[in-house]
Amino acid sequence: MAGRPAVFFDRDGCLNEDSGYVHRRQDFHWLPGAKAAVRLVNRTGVLAFVVTNQSGIARGLYGPAEVDALHAWMSAELARDGAWIDAYRYCPHH
Repeated sequence: MAGRPAVFFDRDGCLNEDSGYVHRRQDFHWLPGAKAAVRLVNRTGVLAFVVTNQSGIARGLYGPAEVDALHAWMSAELARDGAWIDAYRYCPHH
């Protein structure tokens, strides 16, 4: 991956509606065009990363396992549309 250009998608508010502390797939709603944007990035050979602040972990509202499960679900959803995320990273602090 070194030396390749990359796009960093801020998850909440960029890929999905930011309704506050989104950590379950039933609360996750893709924004219009989000999947297509990821697919376009993939087709150009640019790396696609998701970065997100997850202060809900620090607040005790949910744990890392819930975030990881949501990201796995997002990957499965994207795969159905021929898209993928190369890596997910989040900050679990306030």
